[in-house]
Amino acid sequence: VAQREVLERFGPGPFHIEMSVEVPNTKNPSIRHLHQIVVVLAPLDSMPANLYLFLNQLQLGVWDHASFLVQDDRMLQANLGKTRKRLRDSRLPEDMVFMEEDENFNHDRMTLGFNPAGPNLFFNKMYNKRFFEGNQMQYPCIGKVLLGKEFVIDMFHGPSDTTSKQKLIYPTILRGMRRITNLFEEYPKVKEMFLNGQVTEEEPEAVKRSSTRRESGRRSKTEEEEEERR
Repeated sequence: VAQREVLERFGPGPFHIEMSVEVPNTKNPSIRHLHQIVVVLAPLDSMPANLYLFLNQLQLGVWDHASFLVQDDRMLQANLGKTRKRLRDSRLPEDMVFMEEDENFNHDRMTLGFNPAGPNLFFNKMYNKRFFEGNQMQYPCIGKVLLGKEFVIDMFHGPSDTTSKQKLIYPTILRGMRRITNLFEEYPKVKEMFLNGQVTEEEPEAVKRSSTRRESGRRSKTEEEEEERR
């Protein structure tokens, strides 16, 4: 049902999202800068329920003006503020977690996690799959960061509130998200990455169909352990 709803409302994908994040100038907080993060979402056939929820939330502006906080060394989390009312008014399912998985979207470094029951969005700073399994928190991983990885890392290392390491001193705000309709035209940098072989087949479907590279996307146990130590 969820897959059919997404197809009817949003099409088959691939889905690429632009996140506009506003951050303060550390020397003068009254001056704020806008940065863009480009995310490719998981394929619809592997995560129909979560994409149904997330894309509808995006369309309704539920995540507009959400604030970021550093949850811990592993995650940077976006929490709803005043826009929570939009979610309640939307009549979308709440307090539910649909555990769908895709082997290419597996809480690796610089991926986007989604907790529909929070609801929360979070960036994984490191490989976190074993962390979630160990804590019995089975949140799905719905996307990967294509552009803006350096900026996400900068947010992790931003100034923290002295009373709570989880909060940023100066509000870091997710001003809005939108769907990118033509990735290569709007972001020539991604096309350049593809031409230079920097984008692998597990990235956007639009790139996968053209790519001559064939990588499995699977990680060995040694690679997972090495990522956890970083």
